[in-house]
Amino acid sequence: MIFLLFLISFSFGNAASINKTETDLSTCVKEFYTAVYSENYNCTSQYNFASNNETVAQKSLISGKSCALEILGKACTQSQFTEIFSKFENFVKSLTTEPKDKNCIDSYYKYNALKCMESLNSLGEKSKLILQMQPKINDSRVLKLIDQCEGFKTCVSPTCFQEPPTMTCGTLHLVNSEFMVCITKLQSNPLTNDKFPCLEGMDFNSKDVVTQVKLHTTHKECTKEMMKESCGDGAIVDFDERAEEMIKMYAVNANSQLGL
Repeated sequence: MIFLLFLISFSFGNAASINKTETDLSTCVKEFYTAVYSENYNCTSQYNFASNNETVAQKSLISGKSCALEILGKACTQSQFTEIFSKFENFVKSLTTEPKDKNCIDSYYKYNALKCMESLNSLGEKSKLILQMQPKINDSRVLKLIDQCEGFKTCVSPTCFQEPPTMTCGTLHLVNSEFMVCITKLQSNPLTNDKFPCLEGMDFNSKDVVTQVKLHTTHKECTKEMMKESCGDGAIVDFDERAEEMIKMYAVNANSQLGL
């Protein structure tokens, strides 16, 4: 149940639009980053083409030129590919070098917006697949998602967006915590009110938002006592932060069921 809540609550914020008309290479660049984030090409694992660090991205594209061209050959039309192939270093510069005047109309901003949005789409797709598998703590796939999620926040200069994109990675951090491991354990092996009278008759596994808010706020000392006894001290590290994410999940789930 808890992982279904994750899938509903893992929100990626606002879709964004950038202050520039589409260029001839936009569709090509979009498909390039789609391929990079989807990891459909084995060679991409050797390079960080989508790095938010301009130097790293530039060096990756130059040293991984053959890999990049392999992807672009599939992603672009013949005329697009011919232009890129003949002026590859200029193409790399347009992807990785921000103009000094930060004018928001250079192709750099359009291409980076496309990169950012493809990162966003990729996060959604990968999260659905990985979270359904109920990964263990510090699963390499989850750690990679967290890195990508945090990287999204600095993907594009917000000054060039009419509506700056928003992103919260709290859900992924919650998934990858001893707190959530313990919550899952307690859901599988419910504790009784007899053993913990501080619950005051509340059902720890209740899907009711009000009940969950109480369990993680007014009755949080009771919840912490239960978690500590059942799972150890590690389960209540950063309790308030994790509890806030839990409450958000239940709230989003409730709104979803109500069609809000």
